[in-house]
Formats: sequence, structure tokens, C-alpha cells
Amino acid sequence: MSRRGCVEKIDILPDGTIPQVEMTSLGFEESLNPFMVTKADTACVLKGGCFITEHNIFDRVVTGITEGAVMGWKYYDFGTDDDPFSLKLKLRGTGCRGKILVFLDSDGSEPIGSAEFSGNGGIVSAELPAVKGRHAVYLKAECDYTGWAKDMFKGRALFELEEFVFVK
Repeated sequence: MSRRGCVEKIDILPDGTIPQVEMTSLGFEESLNPFMVTKADTACVLKGGCFITEHNIFDRVVTGITEGAVMGWKYYDFGTDDDPFSLKLKLRGTGCRGKILVFLDSDGSEPIGSAEFSGNGGIVSAELPAVKGRHAVYLKAECDYTGWAKDMFKGRALFELEEFVFVK
């Protein structure tokens, strides 16, 4: 089990009603800094069975990441720089290999990059084009196995995500 407090901006309309509040990763911040390390457990979107767990008081990760699982963080301010950069992700391996697709604003959009991972985990990297402005970031896991081998990995955790950072 894993618990964490959540802080979101709430609007109270003149008639006293409160519209639905969007869950973000912001807390008290206006925007996340993409060039500072983001802990995986600050994800505000988890789809496909993945979840946050606590290995110990200092070690919280996203686990249960299977084929098609999506994790998202809202919202990063990438500024106005025209230079491409990379995304570095720290993973714990589970003996599987595949890739992590990187999306902006929606996990249904075109991916802007991908990082390949092996069963050993470690640090993996995705080369990304220049990104400007404020965006949500989504990661989607894909298994690298095909044919009869792919069925052997159906429903199996591909990796655990510890943290990540964008690097210029």
C-alpha cells in the first residue's frame, strides 16, 4: 500500500459550486521543471494496471508496468529553447526488454521519442526534439517480444520506474 497527500487548485464558483478538479503532479507549483529529477511516484495518470508502491520509507516506484501501461505527469514548462534534448529514465529491470514511448499532452498523440530497455534496468535514454511551452508528459510501455514469445510476457511486469529527468 502507498499513500501520499495531494494538493490541487480548486475553483469555487460564485454560486458556491465546485467544478471537477483536474489531478496534476504540480502540488503547490505553477509548473514542473523538466530539468530537475522527477520521482516516478508523483505520476498523476496511471493506466493499464500500473501503480505506485513503497518498497521502504525512502523507495517509492511505479510498478506493475505491463504492455500498454501509461504513466503521466502534468505539467512541465519546457521554456522557449530551440535545442533538442534527451530524457533519462532510471529503471529496475524485471528480465524483460522493450521500449518506452514518450508523448506530449496525450498518450494518444504521436510519440516524440522512445527509449529501449533491457532486462537489467539501469539508466535508459530517449532522444527528443526541441519542445517549447507547457506540456503534460506521458510514458507508454511496449514489450519487445514478437511471435510465440510475446504470449509468454503477456501481463508480466516489464520494469519498475524510479525517476527521470530531461537533459539538454
